[in-house]
Amino acid sequence: MALIAHAETAQDIAAGLNKFLDSVPEHSTEITALISECFAISSALRELTTAIGDSRFNRRYHEVADDITVTLRSLEYTFEDVRRLFGGLGRADHFSEAAAYRAVWTEITMWFQEEKCLLILMTSEFFEIELMFFYKRKKTDLQIT
Repeated sequence: MALIAHAETAQDIAAGLNKFLDSVPEHSTEITALISECFAISSALRELTTAIGDSRFNRRYHEVADDITVTLRSLEYTFEDVRRLFGGLGRADHFSEAAAYRAVWTEITMWFQEEKCLLILMTSEFFEIELMFFYKRKKTDLQIT
């Protein structure tokens, strides 16, 4: 399982979102929150990688492996969709840069709504909570008293 690769993808998406801040200032609050969530997802994935590498956790990894796999697959789909939507920036040659970012931001927001997904922020929070739940549940189980 390539948890670090997923963590790096979350950071790449955060970097991409950062470029929207100047062009879509009216949505800077949402964009900044989403950037923060991407870094939180990255952090959770890195913590999970550390936990899996811990020999105390490794013995019990099979108990959560399926849950982690399902959650990561959903995360992959979301990342693929966001990257596809970011691709709209390269196809917007007839727009100014700011207009292209505004158009793509609108497309990102509309896509999540049309697909009846949670709002962007709620989607990223779900993955963060899921990943941290798996990690903290096992971390609690492993504490030595």
